[in-house]
Amino acid sequence: LDVLAAAADSAVAMWLRAVPQGKGLLVLQDGLDYMTRDGPRRLLARLLCRHKGLHLLVTLSRKGSQAQGLDEKPLSPHVTELGRVVPLPSLSHHEAAQVFVSLLYRRGQDRLLNGLTRDKAVELLQDEKLLRNCKGQLGEVLSAVDEAISAQTLLFDRTPNGS
Repeated sequence: LDVLAAAADSAVAMWLRAVPQGKGLLVLQDGLDYMTRDGPRRLLARLLCRHKGLHLLVTLSRKGSQAQGLDEKPLSPHVTELGRVVPLPSLSHHEAAQVFVSLLYRRGQDRLLNGLTRDKAVELLQDEKLLRNCKGQLGEVLSAVDEAISAQTLLFDRTPNGS
């Protein structure tokens, strides 16, 4: 852990020197493992204590039983950041469709939309069972995108007139 911690310290220091005002945000997407295991927690606490311009945001796609008690278990008494679990509000069907379509474009998989414009795809997707089953949970929408990409099946049939 010492070699890893030293390398992480060095990398964070270089990064913070390169960003405006020496402030940076480390985002750990779906970071429950980082917050529940002792080694990663010690490393994060060390980084936050040594680099005052560093801030941490950890997202949890599902708040399972392992997430219980994270509010009461700060990384370190020396870390002054607000350390609590804040649930994300559920996405509307429209927002879930926007996220879904945006991720397809970002991942270069927009061909799965079968030639529909972004707006038309969002309009149609918001009413599809694929997204309604996600119940507004961002993690579920992300999983649905991964599944759609893995399946490589066109999401919409096109009629001969292109509508």
